[in-house]
Amino acid sequence: MPVRLPYEGCYAYIIIGITIFVFILQLLLGPRLTGFFDLSMGTLLSRPWGLVTSLFLHAGLAHLFFNMLALFFFGPLLERRIGSKGFLALYFGCGIMAGLAQVFIFPASAVIGASGAIFGVLGALTVLVPDLTVILYFVPLKMVYVTILFAILDLYPMLSGTPDGIAHAAHLTGLAIGLVAGFWYRERYKIRNERWQV
Repeated sequence: MPVRLPYEGCYAYIIIGITIFVFILQLLLGPRLTGFFDLSMGTLLSRPWGLVTSLFLHAGLAHLFFNMLALFFFGPLLERRIGSKGFLALYFGCGIMAGLAQVFIFPASAVIGASGAIFGVLGALTVLVPDLTVILYFVPLKMVYVTILFAILDLYPMLSGTPDGIAHAAHLTGLAIGLVAGFWYRERYKIRNERWQV
C-alpha cells in the first residue's frame, strides 16, 4: 500500500508560505542570514544545506513576487497531475540541479531563488499540458509557446556574455530537467494532454 503524505495536494501552497516566511526573516536579520544559507561553489562542501535552503531565499520583493506568483498558478496544476511526492521530487530535484549548474558555470557567484525549480515545473507542464492557455501580459498563449519564449529570453543573455545578475544557466537547467521529467511522467502514467483555461 503506497504511503500518502500529510496535506496531500497542498505542497505548492506550503512552499509558498515557507518562502514568504523566510523572506520576512531575511528582511529582519539582514545579509548574514542570506549568506549563511545561499549556495556557492566555495561553500558547497562546508555548507551543503545551501543546495536546498537557497531555494527559499530571494534577492528582493520583485524576485519573490514573480517566483511565488508562477508557483501559485502552475504548482498546484502539476501537483494534481503527478501527485505530491512527484511534485516535491521534481521541484527540489530541479532546484538543486539548477543551482549546481549555475555555480559550476559561474563559480565566483552565489545563487539564491526558486527560479530553477519553478522553471522545472513549467517544463513538466509544457509536456503534460502543452495546450494550456496562459495569459502573458494580457496576451493568451499556449503553454508550449510561453516556455519557448522564456527559454529564448534566458538563452540570449548567456550567449551574449552580458552579465545581468540573473541565473540564466539555472533557469535553463531547471527547464531542461522539467521537460525530461514531463516526458517520463507522461509515458509512465499515460497522462494525456488536456486543454485547461487559467
